[in-house]
Amino acid sequence: MAIDYLIKVIECEPLPGYRLKVRCSDGASGVFDMSKYLERGAFKQLKALDVFNAVHLVFRCADMVG
Repeated sequence: MAIDYLIKVIECEPLPGYRLKVRCSDGASGVFDMSKYLERGAFKQLKALDVFNAVHLVFRCADMVG
């Protein structure tokens, strides 16, 4: 299976339960569960809901801080 690296995330929306609803430039969409990453490194700061819910796209990548 080939991976198309030109596909970009074009929408990102926070959902309850530390999940992100994403839509890609090829029309694919889904929900990414971030909860299992919240005890790891830089992701720890996302446990604060105000930080997690501030998700937005920066250069077509999800960014929650900064």
